[in-house]
Amino acid sequence: MYNKDFIFKDCGFDWLPDYLIKDNLFNVSYDIDTEVIKLYILDETKSFLYKISHEEISKQYEALKYKADPSRLSAFLGTEFDDRTIQIDTVEDNVYYLYIEEAPHADYTGFLDAVCSKFGISKPWFVATVNRINKRQITNMFECFKYRAVSGVKVPFESDNCKLYSRPFKLGNSYELGNKARQFMTRLYGCDERCLEARLRYLWVSTEMLTDRIVLTTQYHELVH
Repeated sequence: MYNKDFIFKDCGFDWLPDYLIKDNLFNVSYDIDTEVIKLYILDETKSFLYKISHEEISKQYEALKYKADPSRLSAFLGTEFDDRTIQIDTVEDNVYYLYIEEAPHADYTGFLDAVCSKFGISKPWFVATVNRINKRQITNMFECFKYRAVSGVKVPFESDNCKLYSRPFKLGNSYELGNKARQFMTRLYGCDERCLEARLRYLWVSTEMLTDRIVLTTQYHELVH
């Protein structure tokens, strides 16, 4: 799946402790502007992820096994949600990562409306944020739902670092990688550009609501699906 020599040696992760299973490398994130790279490696039981930067190793837990409380999210955002459609995917400290890609219209737009309200985000600002992470441009919340231009949301309970995630290649919304990101991806996958598109189906493109930085996160989908 990944070019291990590139990611573990060339990118400076050859110091990793032996308890990390390199074959369980699930996600690789790449900040386009800063070129900061983070690795996400599943533990042996595949119930949580080791989140690895060059400075530290932390953990993200699978929500069901962590027993994440949906009522905490509802209380924080000030409205009730159906946790079968607005799904807590992973938990890291006081942060919930939500998967909303398959939610029905009312749940999808209601949740995003509540997030905007909680974090003081205007609808024009929200639309501009969504359009940073999709080549297909939307003009309103309904089009966001129609094209599933947002697949996930990071909701922090103790900061304003809210983040939106898209899966533009999977959902037909596309995204322009740019030369620097394209070069990184071809080296990460050990392929030429002609073979890259098929490997990007489950790529996540994310941006913070209050900044314009873009992070690309690959996914070794077959590892757990």
